Amino acid sequence: MKATLVVVTAMATGYFIGRLRPWTRLATWADWQLRGDGRWWIDRKPRQVAVAIAFLATSPRAAWNAWQRRNDSLPEPEPAPAFDPNWAANRTNKEQR
Repeated sequence: MKATLVVVTAMATGYFIGRLRPWTRLATWADWQLRGDGRWWIDRKPRQVAVAIAFLATSPRAAWNAWQRRNDSLPEPEPAPAFDPNWAANRTNKEQR
């Protein structure tokens, strides 16, 4: 009887932990803390070490890719859209009504 109770309790605990998805939530939190607003380094060192370890433990492939691309240069900015001075002449008949 005790063994059955232990097994049922263990299964229920595992089910509820699975429903909470703590590993996924930790991964999402760590990813947001590191890359959310780009200011992740402005904080206390012990907390940042904990966040980096959590990110590395929950998303090792993403952490490795981020480490490989840490010195990449930014892409060239797109040119700003230009206003067409002849926009009225280029409208279709449907748009002119």
